[in-house]
This record gives sequence, structure tokens and C-alpha cells, in this order.
Amino acid sequence: MSDVDTKMTNITAYMKEWEQRMMAYEQALGKANHDHDLEHPVALHPIMGRDHESRPMLGGHEAKDSSHHELPGTTEIPEKLSEQIKVKLPSGETVWASKLGVKDDAYGAAMIGCCRNTAHFADKLQHGTSLWSALSHLDRTVFTLLASIVTVLLTVNFCLSIQHFMVNPAVQTVQSYYQDFHATVFSDNGELQLDRWEAYEHKGDICEIALTMKTFMCMVIALHVLPIVQDFRETNRFFRFLMKVEGCTSLSDMIINEGGDPALGGKTTIIAVTQPIRMVLSGILLFKTGIGAWILILGARLLASSAQFADLILNALALQFVLSIDDLIFAVCIPAHGRRAITKAIFIVKEPRETLDAKRSKEKSGSRLTWFYIFFIVAFVLGYVNIFQNVLPPDLTQIEKICVDYLAAKSRPKCSTMAVAMQESNQDVCYPYGSGSLGLG
Repeated sequence: MSDVDTKMTNITAYMKEWEQRMMAYEQALGKANHDHDLEHPVALHPIMGRDHESRPMLGGHEAKDSSHHELPGTTEIPEKLSEQIKVKLPSGETVWASKLGVKDDAYGAAMIGCCRNTAHFADKLQHGTSLWSALSHLDRTVFTLLASIVTVLLTVNFCLSIQHFMVNPAVQTVQSYYQDFHATVFSDNGELQLDRWEAYEHKGDICEIALTMKTFMCMVIALHVLPIVQDFRETNRFFRFLMKVEGCTSLSDMIINEGGDPALGGKTTIIAVTQPIRMVLSGILLFKTGIGAWILILGARLLASSAQFADLILNALALQFVLSIDDLIFAVCIPAHGRRAITKAIFIVKEPRETLDAKRSKEKSGSRLTWFYIFFIVAFVLGYVNIFQNVLPPDLTQIEKICVDYLAAKSRPKCSTMAVAMQESNQDVCYPYGSGSLGLG
């Protein structure tokens, strides 16, 4: 085939693709174009995929036009651009619906298992299967139940252990340091005695209390709060979605399986829930929120009671480990086919076809909610450090001032020579031999 034939083939393929895009565009937005002036129709550019105003061409150039046309708010979002999906119900009816999946953790597994396994169990009984035979098919429930129990026991036990063996002793230690500092360095009428401070033997204990550096403390607490707020946000979103899911009276009417059994690659779609199931799911979400709030307060107190700056970072990392327990249990205690089935499972809420106004309203609502969570993070961090923490008094500026020289001396290296320049013959420049003890302070 010659170069000319190849180019003609490419042009023909391109023109066919262009015609397909134009046909799809006219089907989606053709109705809206009738409402505008014929000389300046609003067009959705088939390549750019955004509003594009068609203008008359003058001398090969696009004529300038200050008018601007917008699509009406009632314009339906094309299917490929919409977040909605089409769902075929058992009755044969096809509806538009919003979808939402669960988080891939032990709590999400518990919620999907509660809906799917109870629905399958009720369906088998309804079709004449014996009780024992129906129970024998609930083997997947064992893994879900096991993951849920282990998650609850480990999380609660970890939080109690952290409180009794880490937080309470750390608070007592820091308060003891501060108590000794007040009793030794200050006079009876509360005045700081600089001569006593110079002779004070425990400068390191008091100067390295993490709460004395509030900016650093606020940053670390903020990083501790962020993943918990993320969980709060996802839990709140799912709870609001759950309240919109349609109700039903029979367990067997809750789900439909698309593409066959979930264990063989099918997808579980939860189209309705009974009132008891809705209460159980709400209870799981409430427990998850309570655990998150407990870790939020407990972790902030642990960080505020860090006796050294290094302990502050180590404590923050330990808290992240506690927050990941549900993810680890999900990955370990549930088989791969069970995790795939849970990942594919979705809840749906039947809704009218999404319009531009509805989409804009959702986006505005999401923006307002984002600002609320940002305000919550800032308010919690500043409020806890300056008002609600019960470790040390809020004003520690006096310690910051008198500890400047000590911290500067401690952060200054004894030697800055690179290793390549520090040969055996000149090591005594930084580390002299036979000089006796030079002190480790």
C-alpha cells in the first residue's frame, strides 16, 4: 500500500470517528440547542468535551461575540459523563441510580457480609432448602464474622493498653518534670531564679518536653487527625447514603447478583435493606465512629505527653499502626475471592436522571462539607493544645525562652568534618586522644 493510500485510510477512519462523536453529541444535547439562537448555538465541542460557542467565520477567522450562552440547568448529563448507573431490577424495570461501595476494611466486610449472606440464607429457605443445608452454604460468613470480632477485640484492647501503659505513665512523667522544675528553679513567690536555672541538673528533662514547642506539636497532631477525619468523612457519607437506600420487608429482596455468583466474578448490588439490617449497618458505622473518636482523643493526649521530641514522632507512628488494624485484618483474615466480592459490591439509591443543576448542587454541597472538615481540623488542633489538654499549663513561653541556649548547644554537632577527610592521622582534630572526660552535655 502506497503512502497516499495509507493517508486516505487514516483520513477515512478519522472522519468515521468524528461522525460517531457528533451523533453521540446530538443525541445528548440536541434538545438543548433548540432553545438558543440559531445563529449562535451552544455546542459541546466533540474533541475538547466542554462548552464551546460556535461563531460565524469572517475572512477565515472566528468572529468575536461577547454573548455567552449556557446550557439550561435541566439538561441531562450524558451517560458517559454521569456518575449514575443503569440497574435492571428483578421486576424487569430499568432505573437510574447512584452507587456507593464500602471501604475495603473489616467494617466494610462486615456490612457487605451482613446484607449478602442473610439475603442468600433467606432466599435458600424460601426456595425449600433445609435449614441445615442453608447454614452449610454460609462458610463465607465465618471469615467475615472472624474478621469483625478480631478487629473489635484488637482495637479495643490496643486502645486500653495504650491508655494504661503509655498515656497515663507519660502524663505522670511530664508532670513530674514540670513539678520539679517549678519547685527547684522558682522562688516561693513564683519568680524565676536564673542562678538556680544555671545550676539546674535536669535541663534536658524540661527543655525537651514536646509540648513546649507548640508549632511542632500542632503539626504532628494535625497529621494524626487527618486520617481519622478522612474515616469520619467516609463514614458520614456512607451513613447518609444508607438512609436513602430503599426499604423492603423480605431479606431475599435486598440484593441482585449481576454476572453470576460473586465467588465466580459476579457483582452484588444491594438495592434495598430491611429495617433490622439498616439498624445493624448503622450500629457498625456508629461503632467505627466511636473507635475513631476514642483514638483521636487518646492519640492527642499521648502526643501532648511526649517527654522528648523523638518520642513525639515515634508515638505518632504507633498511632498510625492502631488506625490500620482494620485494614490488616481485612487483608489477612478474608480470602482473596471474598475480598474481590466485597470490593465489587455496591449499594444503590434510585434517583431521577442527573441534570446539570443536580450535579452543581452536589458539588456545592461537597465543597461546603470540605470546608467544614478543614475548620474542624484547625479548631481541634488549636483548641486541644491551648485549651483542652490536661497535661501541662497552656502558657509555656517561659520554658521556651530559658531553653534556647540549651537546645542550640545540644543541636550543634561536635564535628562537621566529612568522613573522607577524617583519616586516622587527623581524627584528633575533632576527637582528641587522652584528654580525659570532656563531658557529654
